[in-house]
This record gives sequence, structure tokens and C-alpha cells, in this order.
Amino acid sequence: MRESATPRVTTFASALRLWLGMLVVGAVVLLGSVLVGGGDSSLVASWQALVSSTDTPMHAIVWELRFPRSVAAYGVGGLLAVSGCLMQILVRNPLADPYTLGLSGGAAVGALGSMLAGAGALATALGASAGALLACVAVFLLAHRDLLARTRAAQREDSTDLILIGVMLASGFGAIVSMMLVLAPDKNLRGMLFWMMGDLSGVANAWLPVVVLLACVLFIGPLGRQLNLLMRGEESASALGVRPNVVKSAIFVIASLATAVAVTTAGTVGFVGLVVPHLLRPWVGHHPSRLLLPSFLGGAVLTAVSDGLVALLKEYYGRGPTQAKTYYQDDLVVCLLRGGFTRVEQTLLDGGRGDAVIQQRMEFQEVMRERFEAVIEHATGRRVIGFMSGNQQDPDLMCEVFVLDPSDLV
Repeated sequence: MRESATPRVTTFASALRLWLGMLVVGAVVLLGSVLVGGGDSSLVASWQALVSSTDTPMHAIVWELRFPRSVAAYGVGGLLAVSGCLMQILVRNPLADPYTLGLSGGAAVGALGSMLAGAGALATALGASAGALLACVAVFLLAHRDLLARTRAAQREDSTDLILIGVMLASGFGAIVSMMLVLAPDKNLRGMLFWMMGDLSGVANAWLPVVVLLACVLFIGPLGRQLNLLMRGEESASALGVRPNVVKSAIFVIASLATAVAVTTAGTVGFVGLVVPHLLRPWVGHHPSRLLLPSFLGGAVLTAVSDGLVALLKEYYGRGPTQAKTYYQDDLVVCLLRGGFTRVEQTLLDGGRGDAVIQQRMEFQEVMRERFEAVIEHATGRRVIGFMSGNQQDPDLMCEVFVLDPSDLV
């Protein structure tokens, strides 16, 4: 038999070296994602803002935008990788991923339904959580015999029922999502598509996925030996003192919780839960007890790197206005935004295609108007009852006039 050329972890010392190496790589990636940014920011300016407590615009960018986004990327990537590893153990199928049981479809239905109803970011997150919980309960009710039956181990060695139920629910939720996208008005369609693609730019609570990830790892850690035995088959595991129904139910609950939190935080982020365990198996082997910790570290690093590259591309090609002025008088709030053009916009202007740039800015203004309205209502404590858009002849200038409800002053 030909031995693999890839070195594997065979002792605790080698495993410890691998874990420490991945921790160092993860710390470097986290620091790089916080320091590296587009626009006019430099590494020196970002580092000074990171270590200084001075209230500057760069300090706000680093601590209020980049750092929460990087932390959320680590938590979401780790949750998806751990969930993918657990799902491959649960169904004993190497192609299983966190979305095999249809949890992402349920979360998508809940989130997109909230967006169609005109709800804000918090209500959208709650809708995604409710959808994921509904899918989780549906899977458990339909597959409870496969998860809890004590005699299943002696009758069958696969989990075909569980996979089929997940595929069935995922297909049903996918059809509902397609119908929502077809019926959605144009003003909501862009945000719905962004959510489905996965987005970490507007994370409300960056530490939630990290806390849930640590809780899942701490809970799964003591089950390492039982997971190793379960991988050999339920009948063999039962003969060695393992209760497969209890272990499988624990795997199902933890994987579902991890997937639900990840999808609620960042939307549908693909490939991480499927790819990361397979990338690490040549190095650490197939035993779950050795694979879980490297999986959560590898998923965190991969997601942080991917999100950092996407953020740089958005900054390079899609940066919006960078200067803002707001005027508040009686029942009117006037917002003026001006900023430099991106490389793509400047190329269009130089080529005499200014109309295309104006169209892009008008689409961007539609998105920003909703955010302005929410900020203004929060800052003034008054409702916005109308708005007027300024002149769009200058593609580098955006103007919005918001009308406040005068009855709120009474």
C-alpha cells in the first residue's frame, strides 16, 4: 500500500504544534484584516488608530467597522466548519455540509419575508432565526426515529432518511425563496440578493457567533472518543458502550444551533463547511477528535481571508461618498454627501458615459435613503413622513431632504 506523502498528526506533540501554528496564522490574519483597508488609509494610520484611544475618524473605522467585521468572520467561519464536520459524522457522507438539512433555506425564507414586510436589520435577523428554528424542528420531527431509535443501529448503517428529509426541505424552501424574489419589488430586491450572497458588513452583534462557537467546541470536546467510534458504525459503537441515539441527537442539536447562528449573522455563506474538513483531513487524519479543533480554526481563517478580499474589492470598485454634511432646521433634515469616484466610475466619466455613473449613484442613493431615515429617526426621536431627492446632474453629489412629523413635537 502506498503511503500518503502528506505528513499527518500522529502524536499529541505534533497535534499541539499544528494547533499553535494555526492559532498564530489566525492571529496574523485577524490583525491584517483590521489594519489593511482601501481608500487613503495606510498600515501606519490603521495601527495608530488601533492602539490609540483618540477619537478620530480612523479610530472609528478600525474599531467600529473593521474589527467587528473581522471578529464576526472568525465566528461564522468557525461555526460553519464545525457544523460541516459534525454533519459529515452524523450522516456519514463526505459531501454533507451545514446546509444539508435545509436550515439555510428556512433562515432565508424568514429573512426575506421580513425584508418584504419592510422590517429593519434587527427584525430581519429575528426572522432568519425563526426560519432556521422552524427548519430545525421540522427536521427533528420528521427524522426523530432515525435520530432516537435504539434499534436502528442493528438494522441499518446509513442515514438515508435524514439526508432525504434535508434535501426535501431544502428544495421546498428554495422554491419559496424563488417565489419571493420574483414577487419582490425593485427597492427590496437588491438587499435580498445581498443577504442571500452572505454579507458581514452590517453585523449587529459580532461577538455572538464567537461565544456560540466556543460553547459548541467546549461541549463537543469531551465527546471525541464517542465520535470516533460512531464513525465506524452504530453497531460497532453500541458494542463498545456508546449510545448512538444520544450522540446523534447531540450532534444534530449542536450542528443546527451553529448553522442557525452563522446564517442569522452573515446570511448564506457557502463552501466553508464542506471544504475545510476535507482540506484538513490529509494533515490530521479522519478521527473527529483530531479534526474538530483544526476545523474551527481553519474555517475562521478561510472566512476572514475571503471576507477581507471582498471588502478590499468593494472598497476599490464600489466605494461610495466619503464626505457628509447634515443640516437640521425645524421639520427638515438636509443630507449632502460628496466623495471621490471609484476607478470604474472615473473610467466611465472619462469615456463620456456619465449617464451610467449617474444611474449607479441613483441606485446607491436608494439604498442609503433607508439607512438615513433610520438614523434620523433615532437621532431626533421623530418620524420621517416624506423625503425629496436633490439634483442628480452632478454625479459626485447626493442630496436628500427628509420631512419630519411636526406632531411629534407636541
